[in-house]
Amino acid sequence: MKIKTVPDDGDCIFVHNKFRFNDLGTWMAPFIRKALSVDNMFEGVAPVYYNHCANVVTINGVLHVVEAGWNKEKRKAEVISTPYSEWLDNRKQGSFVIYEPEFEYDKKLYKERLIGLIGTPYYFAGVFWYQLIFLISNKWFGRTDTKKVYCAQLSAFAYDIDKWYSRNPETLQYHFVKKK
Repeated sequence: MKIKTVPDDGDCIFVHNKFRFNDLGTWMAPFIRKALSVDNMFEGVAPVYYNHCANVVTINGVLHVVEAGWNKEKRKAEVISTPYSEWLDNRKQGSFVIYEPEFEYDKKLYKERLIGLIGTPYYFAGVFWYQLIFLISNKWFGRTDTKKVYCAQLSAFAYDIDKWYSRNPETLQYHFVKKK
């Protein structure tokens, strides 16, 4: 695992957002971490730290972060693209770490999938309902298409990871980024 401070095209960013009353984009963070920590409680494992993930891709020569998140201008949740420098300025609260994938993936497909999903609605039911069912049953009953996506689905789909539709920030992180 290589932890970096400046991302490259193809990197994945894992984020810990702090709740801020005046930022709707942070309201889900504590609930996501708590939900993902449910099965950790039974195994005596520490609670989940990251509640969000995003992808780095170069668009028209500029490094962007593509993520399923809150579009402040449109006042709705969807897949958005933000220049990295602007995204970084918005990270005053919370923390993040940048990981370089340690597996082979199709870079062209990665970029096409990320750019192609910009504007796709956020999959709230996937995060708050189907992820909970999946954590309990280990069976996915939610969507398996990309008409709506949440952050980890977007990332796993872009990298073409098996069962991308059932991923969450924790399973995605440990699936392809190995700690050394």
